[in-house]
Amino acid sequence: MLMNLLYEISKGGAYSDIKAAEKLGTSEEMVIQMKNQLKNMGYIQEYKPSCDSACSGGCAGCSCSSDSLIKMWSITEKGKRAIEKIAK
Repeated sequence: MLMNLLYEISKGGAYSDIKAAEKLGTSEEMVIQMKNQLKNMGYIQEYKPSCDSACSGGCAGCSCSSDSLIKMWSITEKGKRAIEKIAK
């Protein structure tokens, strides 16, 4: 199931843990745990998007905002190699 979540994250786009859980047939808590495990394994990394000066730190996902509620994830090179192995 970890690799399924990794694949879903690799597709890009916005999604919530709830939507990912529904898609994978598991709980939101399990998705959160799996993302933490993927992060610890070096397959994904959290990042903050660069701030647009027009934003002024007011949007929820802005890296300028100290109370950012949105976590963004990217696939590391190690994660990309794991996905390629699955696809074969």
